[in-house]
Amino acid sequence: MTGDEIVLGPLPKGITLAKEGKAWNVLGHTYHMKAASESSFAFETYDPPGTGVPPHVHPLQDEHIYVLEGVFTLYLDGQWETAGPGDTVRMPRNLPHAYYNRSEGITRGLFWVSP
Repeated sequence: MTGDEIVLGPLPKGITLAKEGKAWNVLGHTYHMKAASESSFAFETYDPPGTGVPPHVHPLQDEHIYVLEGVFTLYLDGQWETAGPGDTVRMPRNLPHAYYNRSEGITRGLFWVSP
């Protein structure tokens, strides 16, 4: 990573400490990058109550969420589901999906996308 740009290449060895990783904000969410390479991308989200990411599709990537805290309300290919701490959400490429925090507390998740 150089400045604000994420440069993808081989996955470097090492540890990303809990409070490390480039942070950015989108639609009221705070994202913290945990790892980036040419084959995967991992980030932690902090999602205040009432925030969400509208339905979208990743045509080339599979996406996963490991729920760390709170409950996510998910739209998965036309179905509404919920996932809580310890649950893993699987969203294969081309699956229309969205996620929301419809609770009164925060939600946090570890997301990863590959390739």
